[in-house]
Amino acid sequence: MKAILILLVSILVGGCSANEMAPDGLVVNYTETQCSDPWVRPGTTSAAGWPNDEQRGQAIMRYLRDNKVPSARNVRFVELTPIFNPSGSFNQGISSAVCAACTCPSGRRIDVTINESDWEMASKLGFKR
Repeated sequence: MKAILILLVSILVGGCSANEMAPDGLVVNYTETQCSDPWVRPGTTSAAGWPNDEQRGQAIMRYLRDNKVPSARNVRFVELTPIFNPSGSFNQGISSAVCAACTCPSGRRIDVTINESDWEMASKLGFKR
């Protein structure tokens, strides 16, 4: 019985959420904006300027590495809220408010895995735990 209790406690204490140390590093996040992110594709003015998330993820890693976060890896995009698109229809359901200013959230969060040693610089670049 005591062994089961110890096992249960160690599982509960040892578990981690997305904003703590993951097995391969620290997962940090950034709320993507409509068009004011520093890795916006040259010649475009929106978060959707990259042809796909793979190229956008590469641009984010390049930006982080160029700004002294060399351990950046595993870029993931997480849909947070429904967003309105210019054609007049909503993606993923109905939203009650629309914000299209450059600094408004796009409705997605960007998760990136980094080493704990790079946390200070990543935080200066706008990433959060």
